[in-house]
Amino acid sequence: MLGLSLTPATVSALHAYADLVRSTNTAFNLVSRQDIDRLETRHILDCLAMVAFLKSAQWPPDSHEERRRILDIGSGAGLPGIVIAIACPELEVTLVDRSARKHRFLQRAVSTLQLANVATKCHDVVAQGIEGEFEIITSRAVAPVAQMWIWLVSHLVDRGMFIHMSFTAAGPSCESPVLTGGSTCLVPLEIPGLAERHWLTVVRKESSHV
Repeated sequence: MLGLSLTPATVSALHAYADLVRSTNTAFNLVSRQDIDRLETRHILDCLAMVAFLKSAQWPPDSHEERRRILDIGSGAGLPGIVIAIACPELEVTLVDRSARKHRFLQRAVSTLQLANVATKCHDVVAQGIEGEFEIITSRAVAPVAQMWIWLVSHLVDRGMFIHMSFTAAGPSCESPVLTGGSTCLVPLEIPGLAERHWLTVVRKESSHV
């Protein structure tokens, strides 16, 4: 599936995560009522496709596997951040959401699923910024790529990547934006069970070294 080889423990954890989202969705307002019935196909497989891209991507040259850091902006229900953390336990994942209610869910999910590689923050990145630098920053249709790049570029290491799940179908608007300090490409994703392709916009931060 998606070119990923998932262990039984990983598959079990993903099922437990889906069960947790379903059982607490009303209390935490995580996904729409329409989408809760297609959580696996519309959301989890979608995020696993991003995981497949991460596993095949060229990481920054100074990145070491034991300390690779991912920042997930606007994590909400943990999509894609918790899915990435479950599928890639070797990564350090920081989940950020400005909603106190969603942050409480993220804390519950991390505790319930015993995700030792995850930190959570209730934080407004636009108003307050964010500390630290990361090899990868992810988001799932939080805001337009160009606007998010302005907020986030200073928090990427040289040659780090901003990965934005942007489109559900190709069309006139499905174009690579021109961004200062970054080189951009579009990556198509085929999602099992969905008729339309999804697209990642991937922005690689240009090196500051001459």
